[in-house]
Amino acid sequence: EDDVERQVRHIAADLGLLAYHTHDSRRSHSGWPDWVLSGKCGVIFRELKRQDGKPTRAQQEWLDALTAAGMDAAVYRPSDVLSGRVARELAALAGMGAT
Repeated sequence: EDDVERQVRHIAADLGLLAYHTHDSRRSHSGWPDWVLSGKCGVIFRELKRQDGKPTRAQQEWLDALTAAGMDAAVYRPSDVLSGRVARELAALAGMGAT
C-alpha cells in the first residue's frame, strides 16, 4: 500500500494535479477514500489497498455512494501501478491522455 501511495503522490505532483490525502485517518470519517485527486478533466476518489486487501465495509459504502452519485470512485492496488493504470488515469485526469 505504501508503494502505491508513493506512486500516486509522485505522478499526481508531476502532472500538476490537486491531491488530497488524509494525514491521519484515525481522526477522519470512517471509510472516506485515501485520495481525492482533481485535474482539469474532473475529480476521482481512490482507496489504496494491498494486492489482496479488500475495502472495509465503511470504505465500500463510500465507494458505492460516490459511484452512485456519478463520481469516479475505485480501488488502486500494486498491480494497477505495474499495469500503467494509475499513470493512464491520472494523465487523463490532467487532460494529457485517455483512460
